[in-house]
Amino acid sequence: MVNITNIDKAYDDAAVWYEEKYVNGGWENNIYMKDEKDAWQYWSMLNLSGKIVSLGCGSGQDIPILDMPNPNNFEGYDISQGMLDNAKIKFPDYSFTHHDCNKMIDTNADILVSIFGTANYLGIDTLLQHYNHMNCKHAFFVFYDENYVDGIIDTYYRYTKEQLEKAFEQFNPDVRKLNNNYYIVAW
Repeated sequence: MVNITNIDKAYDDAAVWYEEKYVNGGWENNIYMKDEKDAWQYWSMLNLSGKIVSLGCGSGQDIPILDMPNPNNFEGYDISQGMLDNAKIKFPDYSFTHHDCNKMIDTNADILVSIFGTANYLGIDTLLQHYNHMNCKHAFFVFYDENYVDGIIDTYYRYTKEQLEKAFEQFNPDVRKLNNNYYIVAW
C-alpha cells in the first residue's frame, strides 16, 4: 500500500524545512509541536524502561517525547538520511542508522516505538514482525487518525480505533485518541 521509494525522497526534501517549521521554538512556543507534547505526556504515564528501538525516528523528535532516554538504551532507524543528519546534530550522543524499516533489524529491544507517520507507513503486520523479531515486551505506537491527511505521502495504511484494538488485542493494549489527529497504542 505504501510507495517506499517516495518516502525517503519526500523526507530528505522535508529535512530542509522541517526543523524550522516543526521543531524551532519547542513545545511551548511552536503550535506544530502540540502533538509531540501530548505524546510525551502519555509516554510519561507509562513508566516503561529498557532498551528502545524507534522505527522512523526522523530528526530525533522521539528522543524528547521518550523523556530523553539514556543514549545507551536507544537506537533510532529512519529511511531518510536528511532527517538523520538533523538528528545527529541535535543528539550527538545517540545512535541513528539509515535503514528501510520495512526490512527487519537484527537487534533485541524491550520497547518498540513507531510514531507520527511511520506506524502508518509500515502497517500493523510489519510492526508486529519487528516486535516479535526483536523480542520486545512493550510497544508505543502513534498512528494517524483514519481521516488524517499526511501531506508528505499520499498512500499509507489507515486504521480506525476499533481496527487497532482488534489487531493488537493479544497484548491487551491501551488504545486511545491522542487528539484529533492521532491514536496511541501502548502496552
